[in-house]
Amino acid sequence: MPGLTWTRGNVYSVNSTTPSRLTGSMISTTRPQTLVNSTGFYETVTPPTYAEYDVSQVIDVKDVAAHPVAGDGVTDDTASLQAILNSAAGKQLLYFPHGIYLLTDTLLIPVGSRLVGESFTEFSASGSKFKNAKQPTPMLKIGNAGDVGVAQLTDFIFTVADILPGAVLVEVNMAGGKPGNQSRDLHCCTNLCPLDIYFLVILGNSWAWVADHDLDGSSTQTPSPGGGFLVEAQRGTWLLGLGIEHHTLYQMNIVGAKNVFLGLQQGEAAYWQGAGATVLAPAPWTDSLLPSEPPDWSWCAATDAVCRMGLYQRVSNSSIINISSGGFWNFVSGPSRTFCATDCQDNAALYESSSKVFTYGISTINSKTLILESGVGGDKDVAEVVRTANSGAAHDGFPTGIMAAYLRMSG
Repeated sequence: MPGLTWTRGNVYSVNSTTPSRLTGSMISTTRPQTLVNSTGFYETVTPPTYAEYDVSQVIDVKDVAAHPVAGDGVTDDTASLQAILNSAAGKQLLYFPHGIYLLTDTLLIPVGSRLVGESFTEFSASGSKFKNAKQPTPMLKIGNAGDVGVAQLTDFIFTVADILPGAVLVEVNMAGGKPGNQSRDLHCCTNLCPLDIYFLVILGNSWAWVADHDLDGSSTQTPSPGGGFLVEAQRGTWLLGLGIEHHTLYQMNIVGAKNVFLGLQQGEAAYWQGAGATVLAPAPWTDSLLPSEPPDWSWCAATDAVCRMGLYQRVSNSSIINISSGGFWNFVSGPSRTFCATDCQDNAALYESSSKVFTYGISTINSKTLILESGVGGDKDVAEVVRTANSGAAHDGFPTGIMAAYLRMSG
């Protein structure tokens, strides 16, 4: 029922120094009006089918004679695609056949855009515009600041074609006029670089993955994109079914945000981080961290490779954050790619200086601490939720932690 959560396990409550253990009870959960519909349930959006479009309204971007588009991974398609987007917004459905659409500058997705990809339709950033880590530049920008309306993208992959430390794959600025029917709806796969979310958005079924599986074996390379999802939204934002893996600093980073629902987040640590690693977080990004990035890992010893790893989830200086179910894991130990005996990583999540945060159902594999806490009372970087107090059944011999509820910042 809306406003109630069935809970079994340890509950970390506000103003309590020790968890209480529930064996199966309904507890009250605040669901802010900004995140629910008239019945009290969280807002949802049905993925679009575009059945309302006549075939004459569907445009193949490779068939627009006035603006040739190659999609061959070599030709710069930026200018032609921008012209097509500007012309079609609010009127036509744009179909992107299978291919790699090379972008050398930011592509603006206007209000009213509807974009549909085919299997492995890929936008790929390339060139000097995306080189400067201290001046991050989006490859795709969903609306400008102040825009209100709808944009929908389905079945796309976002990548980079080179080492581009200044690339932000997708930046969302557009706000929906109403929850659900006028919010921006993005369904996509992502690869290699972060997504930034600033305003009202519904995003689901997305995977932000770094291809360090390709380095299994004797390779000593360390592919190290800075972060996965960065959320700074103030209005209603719904994030559901996100897989975020192998980023250096964080997988999910909610900073200075309000009115966010996050459900079913999956995360896995970078394969090259951990015991035996010689590049320790926040390196190699130490000299180009942004204000929204995690702090300097001051809670870790300078040479502690198992502590200086990317966080699966961070909630910082935020309010009205509802989180439901997350699974975070790590199986291998640093560059050697050998399996860990236990606790490959010290800290899974960092919660700091936030309020009205309700988190339910966090599970981990091989993390010593589920939640590192800072800013409750006078505490600073305290291992509040530890695996040994929340042990679950072993997963293929690996130790697990399962926390029922974290409510210490719910006040």
